[in-house]
Amino acid sequence: MKQTTAALIVGLVLCAALPAAGAEKYPAPKRVSVLPVFFVPSDQPKPTPEQEAALMKHLRITQARYEELLSGRDTFRLEEKPLVYVGRHPLLAYRPLPGNASPELAAELFAHLKTDRFTCAHVLAIIVMNPCENWPAGGGRPLNCGFNHGGGFVQMSSYGLDRSPGFQCTLQHELGHGFGLVHVDAYGYSMTDNASLMSYNPKHHTDGFEPSKTPAVLIPEDIRALALNDRAFPKLKFRPSKDVPDDYEIQKIAQLPAWPIPGEAWFEEDAAKRKRGGSGFELFVEGKRVVHEPAWNRRKALLRLNKERKRKSKKKVEGRFNGHELHVDEKGYQLFFDGRRVGHEPGWTLEEANKHLRHHVSTKPHMRVEGRFDGELMLWAAPTGYELFFNGARVGHEPAWTKEQGLANLRFNLKANAKQHVRARFEGIELRVDR
Repeated sequence: MKQTTAALIVGLVLCAALPAAGAEKYPAPKRVSVLPVFFVPSDQPKPTPEQEAALMKHLRITQARYEELLSGRDTFRLEEKPLVYVGRHPLLAYRPLPGNASPELAAELFAHLKTDRFTCAHVLAIIVMNPCENWPAGGGRPLNCGFNHGGGFVQMSSYGLDRSPGFQCTLQHELGHGFGLVHVDAYGYSMTDNASLMSYNPKHHTDGFEPSKTPAVLIPEDIRALALNDRAFPKLKFRPSKDVPDDYEIQKIAQLPAWPIPGEAWFEEDAAKRKRGGSGFELFVEGKRVVHEPAWNRRKALLRLNKERKRKSKKKVEGRFNGHELHVDEKGYQLFFDGRRVGHEPGWTLEEANKHLRHHVSTKPHMRVEGRFDGELMLWAAPTGYELFFNGARVGHEPAWTKEQGLANLRFNLKANAKQHVRARFEGIELRVDR
């Protein structure tokens, strides 16, 4: 729900049919559970025992609430202990990525759990450790199209866990997305007035662990969809005579579409054509894969690829990272569309690279556009004036400031906050001052 957060916007696929034919070809798990995850960017603190306990309490309340809304017929399975995962990058590297960095978070967790979008047996309830701002504010989605095709993904922030009064009702809503539920406006209902859990009705706001006095319900379309997801709700059967009021006209099924994830095939692709692995680093010699390290980062993969090319100079040696070709020469600026390198300018400055990347991000909204400078992910953002960061989290934003005002503020904060890792950007380009 939107109450104190902005939910991740997701597209919809309207269809009258049930999930796509041929889904049984995919090695989907027999049962899906909700797995609590604390995703810790490399420069952020790990969760405290109090935060772990708070998340588990929220999830147990949500579990009980779903059972109540389904009249005791079923609820989701919840893992007993959260996973604490330390990410490959600092928070500032994830912050500007498309989709609130959801695809990148999913790809890293898949590599860690040694699974993929098809075999994942969990709805990943992820809390990104970010103590300074409510990012990501909230979002959720199934990993594959339809209701019965595997796991899902929910993400929120530790800032929201600690400080947002509406965290509980937002969690209930986003888990609905993780199970495959759509917003009620997909059925033509009001997002602000409808009684459904999948609306943004302000009457549903919770206060910490305290429920709303007018809590949300599951409308017939919601119950029908959850009943289709029998990997998460195996006991639930949709009963039209009891679940649909006499004067209610139930709408056609609406589904959330498949989700692009780095290194992962699309759900609609033929399973026989999908290559196994694809996460982390893969080394090929004369076309044969000889090394697969799912947990390696890009820098480690490049070092190994360079070493093997020198050792086997007379053979064809290739490398892939998260399913895409690796290039040893990463000096200067590189441009990537959906993980494929489409441009390389070794002599460009960072300012030239930022302008070029900004143009392609704004003109290609339907592609995953990324840039790297000297091998590092570019910390790109739309031109929004001055931004101040402490330890990778944005703590200040002044859209109207000039560059000179930003430099003055950066100098002040570098002195006043010597124990913090202080950085700043102006119009998307990092500011530097002489110390």
